[in-house]
Amino acid sequence: MASSPGFRGCVRCRRPAVGTDARSLCVDCAHASYASRLPAAQWWTGELRDALRSRDIGSILAAYRHHPAHGHRPLPQSELARWLGISQPRLCRLENHRAQLDDTVLATIAHILGIPEELLWFDLQSKTPPAQGIAPVRLPSGQTVPASNAATEDPLAETHLATLTHYANLDMLAGPHDLLDVVESQFATIDSAMRTSRGRRHEKLLYTSARFAEFLGWLHQDAGNLNTAMRWSNEAQNRAEQSGDVQLRAYVLMRKSNIAADSDNTTLAVDLVDEALTRTVGLTVRQRSVLLRQKGHAYAQRTAITGDRRDRRTCVDALAEAATLASDDNTDPNDLAQYCSSGYIAMEAAHCWVQLGRPEKALATLESGLADWTPGNHRDLGMGFARLATAYAGVSQPDQALDVARHALTIHSDTGSHRTIQQLKQVGVALAARGHRSHILDFAAMLRAHMATAQVASVTHDEEFEWS
Repeated sequence: MASSPGFRGCVRCRRPAVGTDARSLCVDCAHASYASRLPAAQWWTGELRDALRSRDIGSILAAYRHHPAHGHRPLPQSELARWLGISQPRLCRLENHRAQLDDTVLATIAHILGIPEELLWFDLQSKTPPAQGIAPVRLPSGQTVPASNAATEDPLAETHLATLTHYANLDMLAGPHDLLDVVESQFATIDSAMRTSRGRRHEKLLYTSARFAEFLGWLHQDAGNLNTAMRWSNEAQNRAEQSGDVQLRAYVLMRKSNIAADSDNTTLAVDLVDEALTRTVGLTVRQRSVLLRQKGHAYAQRTAITGDRRDRRTCVDALAEAATLASDDNTDPNDLAQYCSSGYIAMEAAHCWVQLGRPEKALATLESGLADWTPGNHRDLGMGFARLATAYAGVSQPDQALDVARHALTIHSDTGSHRTIQQLKQVGVALAARGHRSHILDFAAMLRAHMATAQVASVTHDEEFEWS
């Protein structure tokens, strides 16, 4: 059937276009014309969030063009207009509030730019034009199967990410060891699908594979395989950079700094977290907070080595700023650092005070934090007990230190967390520094007996501890 004289179709495929200008594209061709979307969390902060609150599409497009993710200079109007399938003069009129769009076109623009649906003031699902795909399968009876031409790329990536959340919850309850093989196997599945994919499917699977690589880095770190943990984290960083996701890249740099600190490579730990903090534009407040928390840890570790007052001040200032940022409750539930609450930062800061040689400043925070602990994170409860035991030893309360250390070892029997054992070794160091010889012997015997029967041993039971 011939088009009406006023009809403007896509200049590439002649399907219905987004706009009515001579250079208009349909939604599929527009998708093929843009580079990459901003991570969803960036729409929740800064000028983009303010523009969305205004419900003015011109302000939203202007804020999008000026977003730092596009570089030091704003994205040209001509480039954004090409992505949206409209003319540059029309985009200019929109930004200058001299033109309006109906909800159908607004929905298409939101779909192209990847604006989270929950931030929109109109119904995205019912307004977005259906994607053009292959014809549905027709059965011999004449009936069709509509699901046969439904897009699978979004559900595939999202389903993998949903299982990642499930794995993270299991890790918090039972530790890393039972998850290592299954997560590595799923990473291989994602990687295989990614290598044969194109377009948006490839982008989503690339991001998903980076998330899995980051999680594998964490699992190997808590299992005590620090070199393997760093290799997986390097892989995660490479994929995050390929995907252009500034938030994931910064988060992985923070994680690498944490692994370096556990490896006693303090210089690398400081360098990595400082690198992560050089590019904070586009990060959420809680992501900046968790980076600053790691900066506090790295500089506390360096202070313990150098005794430099400047390192101590850097640590204290970083933790204070982290606490301020963590108090912001306006967070995306999908934020990588969603867990970084005020209570979390307080517990982490308390640990830093122990590292700085001021355990008395940590005791009250650790005790109250453990009293308010939520049941879901069993592994980190063990770490909390280990840190509290270290603080008790540091203030010359050896009986309390050994009592709390027993609770940490009980949880370690369930989780096999290498990090918990490494923290418990500091109890012995603190007891030795304060001359509690009999308690040192009791603690060493308790630790050896536990490691002899533990499901996963990060030290052998006949090891001679340096403080025993």
